Amino acid sequence: MSQRCLECGKRRAIFGKNYAGLDVRQAVRNSNTFGFPERYEALTLPGDPQKDFLCAKCANSRTVVCSVHGPIKDKFSMGYPPLCVDCQYEDRDKKAHPHTQRVHSLSSDKCDSLRFTDPKHNFTIDIPEGWKAQPLVEKFDRTGGRVAFQAPNGQAIVNVSVGTLDRPEWADLSLRRKSMVDFLQRARARYANDWWEDMGEIQLGGEKNTVGFVHRNAQGYARIVSAYHDGLEYVIQSQDNLNREYEVVINRIISSFQF
Repeated sequence: MSQRCLECGKRRAIFGKNYAGLDVRQAVRNSNTFGFPERYEALTLPGDPQKDFLCAKCANSRTVVCSVHGPIKDKFSMGYPPLCVDCQYEDRDKKAHPHTQRVHSLSSDKCDSLRFTDPKHNFTIDIPEGWKAQPLVEKFDRTGGRVAFQAPNGQAIVNVSVGTLDRPEWADLSLRRKSMVDFLQRARARYANDWWEDMGEIQLGGEKNTVGFVHRNAQGYARIVSAYHDGLEYVIQSQDNLNREYEVVINRIISSFQF
């Protein structure tokens, strides 16, 4: 085998890895290190691995491309192709939260959210990129909690719960709205800085039997949306730290909900 790089002519170092003839896609598939190997676009480096030597510097003059995230910034190293870091994070999230899948933006090929599918009630909701699913606390889990996720800086959280109504008559939209108004009015009477507003005619996943409120409390802005669908109440609650920047993001999360 040649001891000089077939492109730059540099002599092979003692521990220099040979990249001649490396089939990137096959190498990724043969390794347990790479998440989503099917996303690596085909690329075979020049040379015969039995006769030629291709150094890492010359191998890195090529760009390896992920079909989802685009050109990969990592480098050929230790005899392996570059790692797509975004795919690695996604693979880790998928293993940690098996009921999520990636959702792609209509205007971009890049992933911008995870879609959570509830295994029991079969609803879906989108989790924005960077937000993380949180372990359910015992009380929330016991009272119908299904999923909770938090913003990267920890200053906003959204959760979803499903269960039967506390009172059967609350299946009526007007009565359920009245009960929520009564609760918020009591809160406002107790805390001087509290205020609330009705979100008006809204639908959760197309369900017209939906009511929602935005409420300011000591912790920040809170939202609660209640939909009665096929005999169960679906509730989305959110909390953030008095920063209106989350308003658009949280409204988008609520709008993504589907039965």
